[in-house]
Amino acid sequence: MKNMIKKPVVLIFSIVLVSGLLYLCTMCTKKDDDKPEAKFKLFSVYTSRFISVNEYVEFLNQSTATQPYTLTWQFEGGTPATSTEEHPVIQYKTVGEWNVKLIVADPNGMDFVEEIDYVVVSNTTDIIANFP
Repeated sequence: MKNMIKKPVVLIFSIVLVSGLLYLCTMCTKKDDDKPEAKFKLFSVYTSRFISVNEYVEFLNQSTATQPYTLTWQFEGGTPATSTEEHPVIQYKTVGEWNVKLIVADPNGMDFVEEIDYVVVSNTTDIIANFP
């Protein structure tokens, strides 16, 4: 009877040991696709990238990265001009077409995305005059 109990215990221990070793091997192997990918969008459908002077735009970080990671946002023409928040809210006080850049870095590397003329700021009268 003792012999019958030992075999399943040894088998289970062996499976756990092999599984653990396989997991460790995959953790030690760095792949190119482990590199972070910078990505963002507007926070909600209610946020527009076409705004009037002094309005706000809310951004949503959608980057893929390994903890710990850092975010650095750059908002041309925005206030504040930079942020490290996950979901920054930026005010635009000047008419123009403004670039937005997001840099993400983690232990596996760094990536960035820059959208040219992403935020379009107009005078309120310009928006009304151009409305069909």
